[in-house]
Amino acid sequence: MQMGKRGHIDHLALKVDDEERLQEVRRRLVKAGASDGTITDFGAIRLVSFKDPDGMEGEVARWTNSKRVLGFHERKQETWQD
Repeated sequence: MQMGKRGHIDHLALKVDDEERLQEVRRRLVKAGASDGTITDFGAIRLVSFKDPDGMEGEVARWTNSKRVLGFHERKQETWQD
């Protein structure tokens, strides 16, 4: 769905406190079929994207200790390895 076509909220981000929790949520999202499990690493933030049953996109994010935010072209992606 195109950004802005769902109404006032078309994207949601949820914060987790540590890497262990991010990995747990990642596993659960993959198991539920809501995500391919890819983690995108922007340096200061690591996130896994998902889509809810209504098609709304969201992210679960963990802020790291890095002060540097990588640009979109610099980001690293970690694919799900089951």
